[in-house]
Amino acid sequence: MFADIFIENNFQKIDKLYTYIVKDDVKPGMRVLVNFGNSYRVGIVLSLHANYSEKYLDKLKEIHSVLDDEPIISRDLIELGLWMKDRYLIGYSKAFSPILPPGNLQKIKKKIIVEKYPHGKDLEKLNSIDINKYFEDLSETEKKFIKKLRAKGFIKYIYDSLVMVKPKLVNYLKVSENFAPKNLEGISEKQAQVFNFVKEKKDISRVDVMASLGISYSPIKTLIKKDLICEYKKEIKREPVEKNFATQKISLNEEQQKAIKSIIETDKVVSLLHGLTGSGKTEVYLNLASKVIEKGGEVIVLVPEIGLTPQMIDRFKGRFGDKVAVIHSKLSQGERYDEYRKVLNGEVNIVVGVRSAVFVPFKNLKMIIIDESHDSSYEFHDNLKYDTIEVAINRMKHRGKVVLGSATPSIETYFYAKKNFYNLCELKNRAKKGAYLPETKVVDMRDELIMGNISIFSRELKKAMEEKLKKKEQIILFLNRRGFSNFISCRSCGEVIKCDDCDISMTYHKTKNRLICHYCGSTKPLPKVCPSCGSKFIKQFGVGTQKVEEEVKKLFPEARVLRMDRDTTTKKDSFDKFYEIVKNRKADVIIGTQMVSKGFDFENVTLVGIVAADMSLYVSDYKAKERTFQLITQVSGRAGRASKKGEVIIQTYSPDSEIIKYSATGDYVDFYDYEIEERKLFLYPPYTKLIEIEFSSYDEKLTQIWAERFLHQMSTDIKNVELMVTKFIKMPKIKNINRTKFSIKVKPKNLVLLIDGLKRVINNSKIEEDNKIFLNIDFR
Repeated sequence: MFADIFIENNFQKIDKLYTYIVKDDVKPGMRVLVNFGNSYRVGIVLSLHANYSEKYLDKLKEIHSVLDDEPIISRDLIELGLWMKDRYLIGYSKAFSPILPPGNLQKIKKKIIVEKYPHGKDLEKLNSIDINKYFEDLSETEKKFIKKLRAKGFIKYIYDSLVMVKPKLVNYLKVSENFAPKNLEGISEKQAQVFNFVKEKKDISRVDVMASLGISYSPIKTLIKKDLICEYKKEIKREPVEKNFATQKISLNEEQQKAIKSIIETDKVVSLLHGLTGSGKTEVYLNLASKVIEKGGEVIVLVPEIGLTPQMIDRFKGRFGDKVAVIHSKLSQGERYDEYRKVLNGEVNIVVGVRSAVFVPFKNLKMIIIDESHDSSYEFHDNLKYDTIEVAINRMKHRGKVVLGSATPSIETYFYAKKNFYNLCELKNRAKKGAYLPETKVVDMRDELIMGNISIFSRELKKAMEEKLKKKEQIILFLNRRGFSNFISCRSCGEVIKCDDCDISMTYHKTKNRLICHYCGSTKPLPKVCPSCGSKFIKQFGVGTQKVEEEVKKLFPEARVLRMDRDTTTKKDSFDKFYEIVKNRKADVIIGTQMVSKGFDFENVTLVGIVAADMSLYVSDYKAKERTFQLITQVSGRAGRASKKGEVIIQTYSPDSEIIKYSATGDYVDFYDYEIEERKLFLYPPYTKLIEIEFSSYDEKLTQIWAERFLHQMSTDIKNVELMVTKFIKMPKIKNINRTKFSIKVKPKNLVLLIDGLKRVINNSKIEEDNKIFLNIDFR
């Protein structure tokens, strides 16, 4: 037999599978030690096969040793990694890096746990083995015997040391085994108090004893010397969330019950739960998870932002207690280590986390719930080469279900639901009795300018803020900076300079002093006056959260202001603290970017002010209108979520824009009908698939040379697929790195053929052999 083995590395040239001869019993997903080059390396077996070319047989080496007797990566995760490699045209290392356990593969070890003791000679032999050792540290004979007992159900393993992090050890106290009553003679009153407290508690940390009794370490130290109590180290699991959660079960309304029944009974892998903001989607998730767990299954719940995890954790821990693990990037290395161990050791059956949690190694995964599924953080990014929703769907094929929850689903998702590829469930009413959609007003900032108001805030928004602050109600001020781009707009009439061919705003490139379309490469000179109204008030558009904060403090000095943006949420527990501050009504005005638009449910927020609705409307992206509608609708949904009436004020220089009108009414179906026609007209997804091919290098000429060479190779290697290819677009230099790109549109049915063709182009162009150029392929 032969094994194809993956060995972690950072070098593109050697990023491939290596074949070794198999002598011992080995399965895919197990770690093995192999002779690699001039050293020994740990690799993971990805596949086994019986055939290999005799021509190269004499060059193969044998696997030195097998480190596991069961796979540490399941077959479904191996298949997922291989699928990602082919789907996204990436190497093995990038495909498997999110799948591998955290830390160093060589450090994974197994503790031996005796489930029940055998009889006769087996028991004698077991007693002769030091089972306090790790399995990996036993002799080969001892390992074989332990494997035999494990096969009979006497032994189980608990995985340990998944990363190079020491377990968290805490000093604990207990009554000494050598305790004799006579030793109590002559001790002080305080020492007696400590002794009795430890005796009563039986097992308690030194810190807790000192805190509970209000004492120093001195009396404890004396009792230890007298051998009345002893101090020892005890491993404590790091808990990312250390607080008690209230268990509350809310009775479901008819819409929610109908949605749950539909999701459970459908034969489709994907269900879209389309529910307006405040319609009770989270309660549907909780009930779905409960039904899966009752049948022995496991559930992954994904949220788009770390900031949303405190709220989702509140709900899931409140319902399922310590059966929930939490995984996100703000965890310390030690916390991530402990949470991952909980999953691997079968201690939990629910994981709540951000996009990377889609890869947790559950053995009986039956459902993946993706909350706010429209959010762009789930999509393909430069450093994270996968689309979370695609990965979830692929992982659940033939084994479970994916639930996509959103008040504003992506155009593609709703398109697939309307075409009956996905199961569609809808929640059309707010779940809480007496909670109604907020009243929305659109303010024309052009009129404000004419009236001499050059402030960030319109007169209407200032007045509304004043009223809410008097009533002790909370306000969210939302700054629409998602994907902020250097677009050019007129403050007098709202005109934005767009590409004539793509209906996309053009981006201002300061170095060239020209406007460039990032889709087709067309350029225009920068106009001095507005081509629509002749006004000189035409310039780049921009305002920041700090400026908004300054203005609020100037207008309302007594107001307690909380700013939530990338600058203020860098610390590990920032989101938890902000969540508690707002929840406990310790802030009056919350200023934020897209973080405040997602999922937050605060019943005292009654006013949402959208400071600059236009800022995402004219980003150089075909999804700009969709993003704007989603953001405005989502942030509007934060107002009036309980019995208090909500109000939303949208400030804009483009009040006549169809998107602003649809956002104000919050009518998703009307917006979808409008936008899908635009997508069809300009051949954007879902009617095509869009792929961007970018070349980057410190050498400016090299990016253009390789872009031309690659495109020429495409004409040779891809002949059976109709492609729409744009011009070459030279991007701004960042950190001395030059970038040139072009885009391809292809019909969805031809995507697989195109991917196969691009593999041939990459191989035949030999681009991977040039260390001075980097190829990046983005699926949009």
